[in-house]
Amino acid sequence: MKTYLVAWNPRKWEWKTIVADVKTARNNEFFRFDWGCGMSKSILPGDRIFLIRLGVEPKGIMASGFTATKPYRATHWGDPRRMTNFILVDFDILLNPDREPILPLDLLKVGNMAKQIWTPQVSGISIKPKAAEELEGLWFDFLQTEVKYNPFVPQKEMLKDNYVEGTPHGVVLTKYERNPFVKATCLAQHGTACAVCGFDFELTYGTLGTNYIQVHHLLPVSAIDNDYQADPVNDFVPVCANCHAMIHKEKIPLQIDELRSKLVIHAEVEKIPKE
Repeated sequence: MKTYLVAWNPRKWEWKTIVADVKTARNNEFFRFDWGCGMSKSILPGDRIFLIRLGVEPKGIMASGFTATKPYRATHWGDPRRMTNFILVDFDILLNPDREPILPLDLLKVGNMAKQIWTPQVSGISIKPKAAEELEGLWFDFLQTEVKYNPFVPQKEMLKDNYVEGTPHGVVLTKYERNPFVKATCLAQHGTACAVCGFDFELTYGTLGTNYIQVHHLLPVSAIDNDYQADPVNDFVPVCANCHAMIHKEKIPLQIDELRSKLVIHAEVEKIPKE
């Protein structure tokens, strides 16, 4: 997964639906939007996207998400006589700069982020890996401490009749587990072997499996509220896809030790001679 920067300049394009779009992003797992990416052709589905606001104050990072498509050609957003590249982006976090804080441009000029261009002339530029890693950490911390709402917990708008019980919390856990900073921090502490069965993709598939593993949120749904602050080290563990699916197979997710004990029981059953 690579990380790219797309830009929005209100002087060039008025985002008339931003209030409704922010609400959509908060009421659902994501908000899908087609965004111009200049001449970039290297973006792939699943790549990380950050949206920066430029041109007018406040300037800074206002959204993050993941790409849903490769770049495709379509009519330019500002000139119907021209063609340009677009991508579909699933924004999991979308802030309204006129109503709430965004991550200031000045905070992006430290450490490895200082070596990155944050005021591009066109959208779709690549963010260098080290700068992207620091940005993920800064963005994660900013969202949990500076924004007026915690984007990783259910808001009042989400608690409506059209949600089955637990669905908003499921969205919360999905956002945490997809967050690259959470995953990277978790794996740096716990390694890349499955906490349940011990499977290591790299040992089995070589470099193809390097750092390939999912992460599981340990806390029960009841622990997620508006005051919750996620701890990537203590609240998450690496798990393979099979074990992750088994953990969530029951209505109440199994604990790591519970699922691990079932593996032991299975192993003992296999030792019983067949008649």
